[in-house]
Formats: sequence, C-alpha cells, structure tokens
Amino acid sequence: MLGLSYGAVSLALEALGVYLCKSSVYAAVQAAVEKVPGLKRSQVFAGMRRPALGSDVTAVKCNGEWLLMGLTVDDTTG
Repeated sequence: MLGLSYGAVSLALEALGVYLCKSSVYAAVQAAVEKVPGLKRSQVFAGMRRPALGSDVTAVKCNGEWLLMGLTVDDTTG
C-alpha cells in the first residue's frame, strides 16, 4: 500500500534493528488486511498531496560493508 516491496520493508526494518524476512512481512500484511475489511488505498492516502509518490530500498556492498540505500520519487513531477 505504501509502494514498498516486501523485500524493501524487510531491509528498512533491518536498518532499524528489527529482522523480519520477506515472507514474514507478507504474512503480517495479509493478517492485517483480514482485520480491516474494505480498506482501500484511496482511504489511507486521502489527505496526501502527492498520491503518486514511489519509493524502494535496497542493500549495496561498499568497501566490504552492506549499506542500505533508499530512493523516493514523485512520479507526477519527476
């Protein structure tokens, strides 16, 4: 719903010190969806000015150390 892949959520949580693999993120999302029937993306982001905001997170190896890198883009203006 926020535009992040399950893998990106896993990496972002890991950066915060919480390890949760992609399949566990998926299971948590599915469990949350079942508890909120009828929830629509438009309801969650109704007050947002930039509904086309996209983002993702990945890990890159730099000088032997894994670093997290995030990218956010406003798809309507670039």
